[in-house]
Order: sequence, then C-alpha cells, then structure tokens
Amino acid sequence: MIFKTYSLGELVTIKYGKNQKKVLSENGTFPIYGTGGLIGFATKSLYDKPSVLIGRKGTIEKIRYVNHPFWTVDTLFYTIVNDNIVIPQFLYYAMLQLDLLQYNEGTTIPSLRTETLNRIELRIPNIDNQKRILHFLATIDEKIVLNTKINENLEQQAVALYQNALEINSDSLVYTTIGEICDVKGGKRLPKGINLITKRNSHPYIRVRDLNNSTVLALNNDFEYVDSETQKSISRYIVSTSDVIISIVGTIGLSAIIHESLNNANLTENCVKITNSNLASPEFILLFLKSDIGQNEIIKGTVGAVQLKLPIKNIQAIRIRLLPEEEMNKLDKLIKPIFRQISSKVEENQRLSDLRDALLPKLMSGEIDVSKVRI
Repeated sequence: MIFKTYSLGELVTIKYGKNQKKVLSENGTFPIYGTGGLIGFATKSLYDKPSVLIGRKGTIEKIRYVNHPFWTVDTLFYTIVNDNIVIPQFLYYAMLQLDLLQYNEGTTIPSLRTETLNRIELRIPNIDNQKRILHFLATIDEKIVLNTKINENLEQQAVALYQNALEINSDSLVYTTIGEICDVKGGKRLPKGINLITKRNSHPYIRVRDLNNSTVLALNNDFEYVDSETQKSISRYIVSTSDVIISIVGTIGLSAIIHESLNNANLTENCVKITNSNLASPEFILLFLKSDIGQNEIIKGTVGAVQLKLPIKNIQAIRIRLLPEEEMNKLDKLIKPIFRQISSKVEENQRLSDLRDALLPKLMSGEIDVSKVRI
C-alpha cells in the first residue's frame, strides 16, 4: 500500500469558531462544541459538512470528528476538508496519531497556531485504501454505537419500572430526604499549580466532563490522572464502587453510578458522592435523581447569581419518595439486572475501543496492508 506525504495545510482549510453567546439557545437544534465536548445548542450552524475539530486553546490534544451541522466556540479549530485527497473521517483517525502537545505555543494556557498546524505532515494513502481502512474501523465503531443505543433502551426500561412502581404504590410512599438515608460527601480540588496527567496510572480523576450522559460511569480513554505524589494529599476524596455521584457546579445535576473500574478514583470538587444508603439501593437513588421530580428538586436547591452551585446541605435536604420495604425489594430485583446489563455493555465498549486503538497505528502506518481487501 503506497502512502503520500501531505502537509495538513494541503488537506484542510483551518478556521476557528465564534462566540457562543450570540447563538446559544435552549431551542436550538445545532450542537455547539467546546474543548470539553457538547456545551449547548444554536439556532444556526457554523459549518454543515463533515469536519475534524481540534483544540485551539486549553485541551489542545483533543480531536473530534463530526458529520452533522455544528457550531464551535473560539477555543476550537474546525476544518474544511479537501475530500479529493482525504476522507474527513480518515483524516480524523490519522490525526489521532499526532502528539499535538509537542506543537504547544502557549505560555500559561496551552494553545496552537494555524500556521503551525498547517506545517504538520501526514502520510495518506489513496482514497480506495482509505475506504478499506475505514471499513475495518467502522465495524468496531458501529458495534460501539449499537451497544450505546442498547444501553439507552435499557435505561428507559429501568425508568419505566421505577415510575410504574411509584404510581402503583402512590398511597404508601414514604417521604424522607437524601441526607436522612445517605451520606453526601464532596470531592477535592487539585492543589494550586498541579495539573492532571494523561499517562495512565492507578489514580484516575473524575471531572464533570467525564460524566457526559453516563448511567454507569466506567474508566475510559478520555480520563486523566493524578500523579502519585499529589494523590497522597487528596487520598481521602475518593469514590467507591456503586457510589452515586452528581455534578454540583457548571452543568449541574449530571449523575451516574460508579463502576468497579473507578473504585478509589479521586473526585473533583465540582461533584459529590452519595454513599452508604441504608434504605434505598444506588440504582433507585440514581433513577430518582434522573427523574423529572429529582431534577426539579436539584433545580430548587441550586443557588448563585454568577456561578450556579448545588451545595451539599441542599442535596441533603432533597426530598425523596421511597417505596415500602417489600415493594422496594421487588423493584430492585427488576432493575438491578438491567443495570448489570448496562455495565456489561459499557465494559464491552471499552474493550472494543482498546482494540480499535491498537489496530489504528498499524492500519495508518501500513503495517496491516488492506490494499487487497475487497469492500
């Protein structure tokens, strides 16, 4: 398989996003992306063709592929791809092999310049071989997407069972508060001047951005880590398997159950953990927090004019409705297997991601030759 070397400037035209405040809308349909991922919706799109997004400031090593109309803020570059030479999705995979941190030109905040990116060289095969490589990778990615959709359906089933149980037993519900049945404990800010590291170790650090729309939060390739020395100073602020965590600053009210792969992980100060429940299972508490009633309770407990925050004491005061013990046990027998299935699919997706990441450099370098594979 023959590769040709191109500069990135030959493959794309690099532009950067605009101010999100001008287009941010609750009723918008076009996603707005920042360095941390999806941050809102706009009423119009900035660009409507497949593109590779590159961190311009801050998290410059993050690269994202989008194949739908979108808007980006000015901390991101977006690319207009020369698809006569390279398929946009292939370019995304090729750029994943780059260490963009080595091109950092910022002093206090990491940043990239268009001129520097334009000079980066990439080895690209012809379009037919790009399609063959993408076919290999698409098989894995499609399975990941399918598992994600299955998990969304499983969560909907659990929600329906939860709501049905509450409706059937509406006359015998017991009203209490989160603080009366659970311990609510905060996370910990990193010491001043300390940054997270990308090299994997035994100390993952859970941030708000890691929650996304998770139901079961497991370790994945997007996590960053605390170095061993720093971890000693924040070692008490960790989570355990089956804890429920909830975001309390920024995007407030995101919640998930901790998977065993994150047992003893450090927790950001922008989240709290709900643990040691004596009357309700973690699954029940999570379904409550994700329910309309739970979200309304979270909104009522949120304070602040400039920066919104959900204080621990307000979480403790959240009113929650419990089923009678016998009915609670019946519901747990129905929802716990569903959560185990969700956890299993999350684990499978991570294995698939690891397989894809192992194949990727071999495919991109030509070590695995796909030129004779029919598609």
